Amino acid sequence: KGVNVDEAVACGAAIYAGLQNKGGLNTAQKKAISKVELNDVCNFYMGTLVAAIDQERNQAGMVNDIVIPRNTKLPCSITKNYRVIHDNQEVIDCSVTQSEGEESDVEFVMIIKEEQMKLAKNAKQALPLASITKIMAALTVIDLIPYNTVITINTEAILSEGESGLFPNEHWKLKDLLDFSLIESSNDGMSAIASLAGAIAEGTPSARTKGRSSFIVHMNNKAYELGLSNMSFLNESGLDIYNETEASAVGSAEDVAKMFDYTLTYHKDILEPTAQKEYTVTSLDGHTHIAKNTNKVLNEIPGIIGSKTGYTDIAGGNLAVVIDPGINQPFIIVVLGSTFEERFSDVVTLAEATLQYLQSSEK
Repeated sequence: KGVNVDEAVACGAAIYAGLQNKGGLNTAQKKAISKVELNDVCNFYMGTLVAAIDQERNQAGMVNDIVIPRNTKLPCSITKNYRVIHDNQEVIDCSVTQSEGEESDVEFVMIIKEEQMKLAKNAKQALPLASITKIMAALTVIDLIPYNTVITINTEAILSEGESGLFPNEHWKLKDLLDFSLIESSNDGMSAIASLAGAIAEGTPSARTKGRSSFIVHMNNKAYELGLSNMSFLNESGLDIYNETEASAVGSAEDVAKMFDYTLTYHKDILEPTAQKEYTVTSLDGHTHIAKNTNKVLNEIPGIIGSKTGYTDIAGGNLAVVIDPGINQPFIIVVLGSTFEERFSDVVTLAEATLQYLQSSEK
């Protein structure tokens, strides 16, 4: 009160100019301006429209909920939790509001942005994982043995379903075999790794059958440790069991996304090879192997930094990918229970929609 607005603006402009060009100030001006602290602040109340219950009328209505108060220092990060109106809701209307005062009445706020956001579908439903299981196997093995461990391909591993070109008694460095097994989705490679890692963890390196059982226990413990409540495993590969009548591994799309997020944060080296279309490696015995990525749409997904496929008769087609659209914020896309072919088009569609949304948000 009592402040001349024009003088205040002029004074502020002069101070800002002085802060931007301190070299042009005299000694007295520099001393005076040294006491000034300049902060960017939000000059409006920013909020969003939400449905709320009027307790007196027992009716639902839209209200404006303030998220960022006026004069909040910028940049800032504020998180608020909201619930959907209906169970299994697939879409929500999102809005950004702006107001001069701390308004809850929608009539007195300006809506500066509106978008519809699609929510995850069946995100918590436990579904068969198939070979996406191998990501958890990779996380488990590096907890148990170092990357320079030598893995011998045992006969039991070779008998696993699928042919990936490994030889009985062939010797590999763990890191090389792990990369090969993830890209190629090699069941025999992952079986050899699991049986030895579990045996070493038990202190009985030669008891590989027992070691494999122990390894599965470690996988389930790892899932529990990461809070993946709907995820469980009966083998290390994700292959169906009991004459292909039962899934060996289950988990929700939300669990898979969390697993990939953990892997990206703490063990990015596990995912890096899975973004390659082809991988050539030589075992310690001198045999050269070429792994071809089972994700055939790698080149159609911009910014892909990791992926894992999965398919069995029970699981159907699964695919999880991590993309980095260049904003230092990776996105994880998970599709479970699709078909052998449509899992690829499903993920491409979701990736394109994500990028389009980000591009529209920048405008």
